[in-house]
Amino acid sequence: QYTNFFAILLIVGGILCFVAYGLDKSDVSNLYLGIVLEAVVFISSTFSYYQEAKSNALMQGFKNMVPKKAKVVRDGATAIIDAAELVPGDVVQFQDGDQVPADLRVVDAYNLKVDNSSLTGESEAQDRTVELLIPHGHKEGAKVPAIEASNLMFFSTIIVSGHGTGVVVGTGDNTVMGQIAGLTAESGGESTPPLIREINAFIKWLSIIAIILGVTFLGVGLGLGVQTVVQSLVYCISV
Repeated sequence: QYTNFFAILLIVGGILCFVAYGLDKSDVSNLYLGIVLEAVVFISSTFSYYQEAKSNALMQGFKNMVPKKAKVVRDGATAIIDAAELVPGDVVQFQDGDQVPADLRVVDAYNLKVDNSSLTGESEAQDRTVELLIPHGHKEGAKVPAIEASNLMFFSTIIVSGHGTGVVVGTGDNTVMGQIAGLTAESGGESTPPLIREINAFIKWLSIIAIILGVTFLGVGLGLGVQTVVQSLVYCISV
């Protein structure tokens, strides 16, 4: 966090303030300005590190939620495979206590309830049925959002009661949870959002212009002899 361009610029400015104070100790404001600049760098870098650590912890939480195994029916035979090997169209069997290994459409269910709290925040277990039930507040024939569909189960949610069978309709990044994780990675991971890139570019060019102007005024002040070294240096820092 201390190696980005803006942080380096502030660190150099703080050092120059200390140098100016060392050359002229009668002006204590240079010492105070240097301390403030270094404190700003420390606080902003610490905050950025904290935000990045939270983002990494969130992504690690998504990884920990990934189911490890799934009971799948292929070619009429039941097998236990890694959840990562599931593909759309696979038939998956599940029971209470299992973690849903992919987004599934329910084709058989007995007293089936799922805990969607990790996905939707709902505290109560939700019923899952073979037929699509119209949620409360929706008109007959209206399009039901997938997240509210009673015949869909979502990756990483927990089955709290019953058992049944489902057909895989989404895996990996194509699941609802995968899309949420993708958005999280885009906003806090390696992929920098376009707005942040534009702001960083603006800060970079503004800093370059400020440096050029500061050095120019420093050279002019010293060359013409209108300012002392300390005065020229302080003016350069202020720019």
